Amino acid sequence: MNIPSCIHFVWLGQHSLHPNMERWVHRWCVLNPDWDVYRWSDKTGESSVTPVHLSGPSRQTAIRSSFTSRHSDLLRRACHLSQRSNIWRYEIVREFGGLYVDTDVEPFRPVKDLLENSSAVTCANPNDPSNFECAFMGAVRNHPWTVELCDRLTERDPRSSRSMGNSYFSTITLKHLDGFRSVTILAPNLIDFTYPNPWLKNLSGEGKSKADSSSLYARHHVSSQWYATGFQPLSQPAVPTTGEFPMTPTFTAELFTNNHIDTWNKQVVPLLAGVPRARWIEIGSYEGRSALWTLDHVLTGEDTTLVCVDVWEPLWTTPNVTESRFDENLKGRRNVVKFKGASRQVLPHLTKGSYHGAYIDGSHTEEDAYQDACQVLPLLRPGSVLIFDDYEGDLPPGKPQQFGVRQAVDRFLKEHPELVVLHRGWQIILRLPETEVVSTREILEALASRKA
Repeated sequence: MNIPSCIHFVWLGQHSLHPNMERWVHRWCVLNPDWDVYRWSDKTGESSVTPVHLSGPSRQTAIRSSFTSRHSDLLRRACHLSQRSNIWRYEIVREFGGLYVDTDVEPFRPVKDLLENSSAVTCANPNDPSNFECAFMGAVRNHPWTVELCDRLTERDPRSSRSMGNSYFSTITLKHLDGFRSVTILAPNLIDFTYPNPWLKNLSGEGKSKADSSSLYARHHVSSQWYATGFQPLSQPAVPTTGEFPMTPTFTAELFTNNHIDTWNKQVVPLLAGVPRARWIEIGSYEGRSALWTLDHVLTGEDTTLVCVDVWEPLWTTPNVTESRFDENLKGRRNVVKFKGASRQVLPHLTKGSYHGAYIDGSHTEEDAYQDACQVLPLLRPGSVLIFDDYEGDLPPGKPQQFGVRQAVDRFLKEHPELVVLHRGWQIILRLPETEVVSTREILEALASRKA
């Protein structure tokens, strides 16, 4: 039995596809005119998806106006849009059959020849033949492979952004390589995977693989665009034509005070105000007061980006009130990316060496603050600033006495003596050297590995 002549794309959330992705999806339609091509979205809610028929003869009568998942609880608890995309691709191919393709896969030839005489197909990463790629997978309806991919999702942790991706996919696929209706693994010279690549460079045409496209059927640009928008991103309404934002910010607590502002005006604004394409990370955004000030006084150049990371769990207010207030206060700010999730889950997916500064005001336990510092540092460019809140002082009455920011920062500074202290008080502001240096910690780790 052959794989149905149907191609599926999944695009979730409120953000639009990158123009290059739109072009590649269209090219799939042009190269495969006898195939039905669908793009599925979750506009009707997180537990169901709706297909848009992009092209083809509409032979797939089984495809309905909407499709409800068997795993609505996992979709609800998923910490990342890429997780939801993984769930949907497995379920859609199981339910309807056909070929699933990521939106950042660029086609070069009709796909029909690849799938003939196969009941299931995928491809391997040429750098690691045991690592199979769920960016390109197809099967007949209810193939044992896709049935197991769907059924065993309940064993995965929805709090981990990569728990349902290639590692899980490869584990299941390895069990279906032999026997009747086994999965066909395409030759590595047919589908090109370019790891690792900053997605903006790939999509702009730079840094591509050197593989000759004349012999390829498709190239996966590994864009990671999910990670730019994935942790329940802000809706992006149009900026009002008057130039004014559509609300007056409201706050219940003054956590970013005039004292902080005076210090930032002296130490941060002169370094970054007006710098084009400056990028800033904020861990712990609460109601958005510090984010708004950063946007209005620090990130004033063209094409800047503010990344806000917070769990938005209740501290001393009614649950969810702070998050909804943050959303309202930041409405219309088109250069804000909101990641809802623990910093330890979000930060590994951000691009190293690309940020001009970071403000850490997240968990105040010593270990969490220390881990935030360690994870943020590789993300910063030479000469960047790194700020910690609540370095000095005690927690207000009634809060849990878990306050180890100072201990965490002092420990961090001992390991990184190259960092310059610009200000030390309630907040501490550090600056990275203008050129990259090897830290004491890295030297000790290197010596330890040699001895081992």
